[in-house]
Amino acid sequence: LSGESAINSRSGWRNVSADAEENWLKNLFTQNGRKGSASMQKDDPKPLIDTFAYTIKFEEKEVLMTDSAGGMYIYPPLPLYDSIANLTQVSGELETHDVACNSAASEEIYSYHFPKQFKILDVPRDMHIEGSYLAYSASYKLEENTLIVSRRFEDKTPTAICSADLMRSQREILQKINRNLKNQIIYKPLIEE
Repeated sequence: LSGESAINSRSGWRNVSADAEENWLKNLFTQNGRKGSASMQKDDPKPLIDTFAYTIKFEEKEVLMTDSAGGMYIYPPLPLYDSIANLTQVSGELETHDVACNSAASEEIYSYHFPKQFKILDVPRDMHIEGSYLAYSASYKLEENTLIVSRRFEDKTPTAICSADLMRSQREILQKINRNLKNQIIYKPLIEE
């Protein structure tokens, strides 16, 4: 992360104890019938700088439908303020006046390991979208039953006050990005007869 999203993440993690972090991860992956676990590695959040990196490794069981073909969205396994989906949200109303804005960047890398008894039928195509100080790229690499997804979003808005015209042009780009974020992995269980 970089920019305001990194600053906010550092601030949020600055006073969280190791025990509280472990309990948070445990609760996220065991609530609502979920069967999973996770671990986290992150930069030291104490320095007052505008970059922050972290990795969450997780394993979750019984996620895929086993009776028929299905689709699966690619999204963070837990709620994150600085996820690409959150950074690219579009408000319901068109801007008619200048608004406060800021730059930000986020990168998400997912590695999905599907059971051998599943066949991956389709993955989204690679995508690059750029314009109005915004850039987004997504790549999907499938090798056997392992899919590596890499997504990066960067907002290089150079000012803290954005005109309504800039916000409208960014809205078009953000809507394209959001459509791409809704793509799915299509899979099918291999049923032995």
